[in-house]
Amino acid sequence: MRHCEECGFLMTEGYEYPESYCPLVSDDDPKFDEDNKGCGCHYNIRTLRKRKRQNEDAEYWYYLSFTDYELMPTIEHTEENEKILEKYRKLIRHALGMDYGKIYTRHGKRFYKPYRNYFSTNDKTVDYPFWETMLKADLAKKRVFEDGCLYYSVTRTGKDWLELHDGIHIKEDRK
Repeated sequence: MRHCEECGFLMTEGYEYPESYCPLVSDDDPKFDEDNKGCGCHYNIRTLRKRKRQNEDAEYWYYLSFTDYELMPTIEHTEENEKILEKYRKLIRHALGMDYGKIYTRHGKRFYKPYRNYFSTNDKTVDYPFWETMLKADLAKKRVFEDGCLYYSVTRTGKDWLELHDGIHIKEDRK
């Protein structure tokens, strides 16, 4: 990979053609036709940074959409697999206190600020294998205490995964 000489962002190799292009500018951009340099250097550096963040966010949410396949026993979206995914969502909601907390709306979007972020269990309960699977999928963290009690907390990735399914933006934990 090489950097653009003018703006310093990474240039990306074309899939079909060997030439490099700037990933921050699309072909249907009106300024692209004027310049025809193939890079976004005619834009303000703040605009370029904003577009780069938007591209990274889109890749992150695309990655999150595949997390379902890590949690399901088979790849097909069957009714049984949907019940299993709902069980994972229910456990995350309970760990964040969403079953008792208030979801509020601002400007047409739904938000929730968790008052807790833990789920206490041990290795003999029914919920233990679900939390271990979420741990492997990076949706949860685990703490082990001396009395054998396990505390799981939901990571930012887990909150984002739940937001992807429920459409409720989950804010950071209260301190």
